[in-house]
Amino acid sequence: MTLEASLLLASTIFILGITPGPGVLLVISRTVSGGFFAAVWTIAGIVSADLIFLVIVAYGLQVIASILDSAFIFIQTMGAVYLLWLGFTLIKNPSITLAPNNARATAQPPQPFYGLWLTGVLITLSNPKAILFYMSFLPAIIDITALTALDVVIMGVIICVTIGGIMFFYALTVLKAKNTVGASMGHKMTQRIAGSIIVATGLLLLTRAYL
Repeated sequence: MTLEASLLLASTIFILGITPGPGVLLVISRTVSGGFFAAVWTIAGIVSADLIFLVIVAYGLQVIASILDSAFIFIQTMGAVYLLWLGFTLIKNPSITLAPNNARATAQPPQPFYGLWLTGVLITLSNPKAILFYMSFLPAIIDITALTALDVVIMGVIICVTIGGIMFFYALTVLKAKNTVGASMGHKMTQRIAGSIIVATGLLLLTRAYL
């Protein structure tokens, strides 16, 4: 894999990734509601799904790609329903998690790391932009038939660094803003904002699945 191809891949992923979509909205909402820990595991799920796409395309697993394509609407619907439930839960019960610097804990523990990770995976696997990129754009940018194992590893690193970097940028920006205005807005208000963002993301996924 040449340096030119690597730079082209990185720049294309950056342009597509920096554009707000379901993944970005999910990271923002989970950062607001759960803090840095929630953001890290959500981002890990998003990156994991991107690596799954890479393996499918790089090794020409047409059967898996076909199954993924046929199950796309189901995955997207399940992801959207989960987000809607989660968002409405935050709006209705805005104190279900413990905000930073909030001395009052609640009886319900924060969402476990595997739930955060799985949410990131499902949202990315059902993201039309990600599917279009890996199934259409990537083969046009890189000669898939000539890839070696080292090339796949290099592409994986590029994806992790680029996508992860973009998502962490959004998360850190939200954390900084939250720490700045959090005291004046209050924990319940930030939770309701996070819930509203999550609901909007769920509605966006449903719209893309059936319209």
